[in-house]
Amino acid sequence: MVLTLNCRNSREIATETRMLSRPRAFAPSQIDGGPVHYEWYDGDADHIAALRRLLDRLLGHHGLRPGQITLLSPHASPDWLGDLQAALDYRLRYLDEEDAGLLMARRLTSISFCPVSGIKGLENDAIVLTDIANVEDEWARAVLYVGMSRARAQLFMVLPVTLKTAYERLVREWMVSLQHAGA
Repeated sequence: MVLTLNCRNSREIATETRMLSRPRAFAPSQIDGGPVHYEWYDGDADHIAALRRLLDRLLGHHGLRPGQITLLSPHASPDWLGDLQAALDYRLRYLDEEDAGLLMARRLTSISFCPVSGIKGLENDAIVLTDIANVEDEWARAVLYVGMSRARAQLFMVLPVTLKTAYERLVREWMVSLQHAGA
């Protein structure tokens, strides 16, 4: 069975996911939403500061509850979570199989965190995708697809500034492909 309509993501999230991950098949979305947000950081200390600023905004200005936010990383582990939690001053919950029901029932009370591979088949209102070291090879694009497509309403990409040139190139290539498709 082929999925013909994306009922999970907004058009904006679906389009950005398609642009960066370039999946072979992709179902269009009919849901309107806001733009995908990018935070660029330079180095480990700035990475933590960017995550802290973003979480402050999500919980403050955006009015989200902690359980509506999931941090995703391709390299997440329970040990890394402890280091991250101490640096961020936020209570984070490592999402495991037993927590999947709480996430889907929207009953989590803290920000969840897990590897991208651990959220396949799940979703949350706001996804913060971080620790991406590459946007160009096939594995990286698969990680981007799974991570980005877990966002129901809001997607935040926290990326190293070293990827900005590659990201901008992907955007240009996407725009050219759209022009050729429309011609």
